[in-house]
Amino acid sequence: MFQPFENTLAILTDEQVEFEVRTTVHSDLISDEELEMMAWYLYEKGYRSKNYYLQSFVNGTETIEKLGYSTPCRFEIGNAPADFPVIVFR
Repeated sequence: MFQPFENTLAILTDEQVEFEVRTTVHSDLISDEELEMMAWYLYEKGYRSKNYYLQSFVNGTETIEKLGYSTPCRFEIGNAPADFPVIVFR
């Protein structure tokens, strides 16, 4: 499942196409550390000087599997290069 994303990201960054990356975050499913790893992964793959949108999961939304209450994520990436993706919380 991850390979198609990697392939698409490579095409978009290689061709310098305007695009944005978003991740919907549920605090039971992904940690701040994993989100930071994802941001560094994007940077290493050439996603530079762009926004990386982290969207909070909307509690009370019907899902395939029952999920607990999600708390908003808020973290900062220290010592990031100037062209590192800007983390935007939504």
